[in-house]
This record gives sequence, C-alpha cells and structure tokens, in this order.
Amino acid sequence: MIQAVFFDIDDTLYHFTEANRLAASEVETYVCKELKIESDAWKDAVKQAQLRIGARLGQSSPTTHNRQIRFQNALEILHKPIYPHGTKLYQLYWDTVLKNAVPEPGVERMLDLLKKKGIHLGIGSDMTSYIQNKKLERLGLAPYFDSVITSEEAGSDKPNSSIFRLCIEKSGCAPEECLFIGDNWEKDVAGACAAGMHCACYSRYSRPPGWGEEYCFNSYEDCIQGDRIRIGKLTI
Repeated sequence: MIQAVFFDIDDTLYHFTEANRLAASEVETYVCKELKIESDAWKDAVKQAQLRIGARLGQSSPTTHNRQIRFQNALEILHKPIYPHGTKLYQLYWDTVLKNAVPEPGVERMLDLLKKKGIHLGIGSDMTSYIQNKKLERLGLAPYFDSVITSEEAGSDKPNSSIFRLCIEKSGCAPEECLFIGDNWEKDVAGACAAGMHCACYSRYSRPPGWGEEYCFNSYEDCIQGDRIRIGKLTI
C-alpha cells in the first residue's frame, strides 16, 4: 500500500521548459542591450560555462544548476564585468521563471486528496534548495509537502540513489510503500525504480520509451476518480 508520494518539480508540477525559454530570452535581451554582446556569442559562452563547471565538479553536481555561477563564468569567458551584471542576470532569470510558473491542471486537487488520505507528500528534485522552495511558494503548493529534498541537500543529481534514499528516509516508509512521480524517464522513473520505489512518469512534456507507457500519465485530472487516485496500475 502506498504511504508516501514524492514529486519532481520542473515539468512535473509546472511547465518549466516554457518558463525557462522565456527567462533565457529575458537574460539574452539584457546582455545584448547592456553589455553589447551578440546573441550567439552569449549562448556559446553559457554553454562553455556549463561545460567548465561540469568538468570541474562533475555533471551530476547540483552546482551545475546555479545560475549565479553559470552567468558569472559566462561573463568571465566574454571578458565582461561580473559586477553588477552577474547578480542582475541571476535575479532576472529566476524572477521570469517564477512569474511564469503555473500549477499543472488538477495537481492541487490531487495533492489535497492525497493529504486527506494521510499520505506523506514529498519533493525529490534536482537543483538548489532555495529556488525550488520559492517555486513551491509561487505555485501555492508549498503547504502540502511534508518533506522537500533537493540534490543540493542529497549531494548529487538524480538518478544517483542518494536523493531517493533520502526521500525514503524522510518519509519513514519502506521503499515499496513510496511512489515517485517525475517527467524524466532516466532520472526520475529509472532512478526511483532502482531504489525500490514505485514510479510513474508525468509525460505531458516528455517522451518516455514506448515500452514504458504503462508507467505514464499526462493529466492529473484524469487520474482522479471520485475519492481515489489511479496512476498506471496503482490505485491510492
């Protein structure tokens, strides 16, 4: 019986891909106007910065998600002043993401129903803790969650087992009593299954392998059947 349900955040609770596109566009507009950097040069510098950080710390390091460090390195590559632009770019990026973050249809209703059933609700997400908590606040979903685990706290991005082990530990449940829901097949689904958890893929914004369709759903609203929730073969 499922006693705990964990959710990824980005492209699972809201459409991060679109919010990220809008935020990246705002950042690009700023650097083109204020620093006279060509669009292609900026994009290339950001890619180089990500590779530089990943090569130094490992691609699974949560630090690779830190936009302050990413933009700072990009400015260094372009020989542009870090101050005050690094911090301004960081704030502009995340302000735009948060402004465009809207909960997925039906997700709040599902969380409310799970909460009433006494299910432990948790977050298991890559990224840094501060900004992930700000997203939950912006979405209006923060009060539903009993635990929030990020890769920053766990020490490594998914599919590393550390984040799933911490989810299980904080829930106080056995792995087989936990369900993990995320959009990324390799990171969320395969990672959670390898940890002994039940898993499901929110596939509205992703393309899981064809053989994995039985684990997938693309609408929270369709999962709610009266006072029950049905996700794939699981009924809660």
